[in-house]
Amino acid sequence: MMKFFLKKTNELTEEDFESSQIWGEYYEPDDISGLVNLGYDLKEVQSELEKVDYSDEYSFHIPLDSTEPFNYIFFAIKAQLASGKILKGYCTSNITVLFHSDDKYIFNPNLKDRALETEKKIKKAISCESTIFPIQVEILPLNKRYTVDLD
Repeated sequence: MMKFFLKKTNELTEEDFESSQIWGEYYEPDDISGLVNLGYDLKEVQSELEKVDYSDEYSFHIPLDSTEPFNYIFFAIKAQLASGKILKGYCTSNITVLFHSDDKYIFNPNLKDRALETEKKIKKAISCESTIFPIQVEILPLNKRYTVDLD
């Protein structure tokens, strides 16, 4: 049986996504039965969730072969910036998060002004003078691709 543990979602790191390419965020009590279906022990799941007062700010590892329908799932990605630089990160719905050093850079194409501010920060961090867009993204566990652009 797999060991169940929780990690605060906003503390997920590049290393976490290297050790597990898929993470799910606890959202509702129905998620508990999904976790048991994945092979986690019911008592262990309940105990860990009780420790954090069933907070929806925590995530858990999801095996690659899972078909459980969790509400919030984060997939490991590899992203190639327009400059050719490769960064790792994760995605969920329309959000793309890139890691560099110990920082996270969050892109939501629906929030163009915020994405442009994030672009300035990441360009400074990686010493890049040209635009980073478009960003070519590969969702590693799904072998799917998408593009992040602000046009």
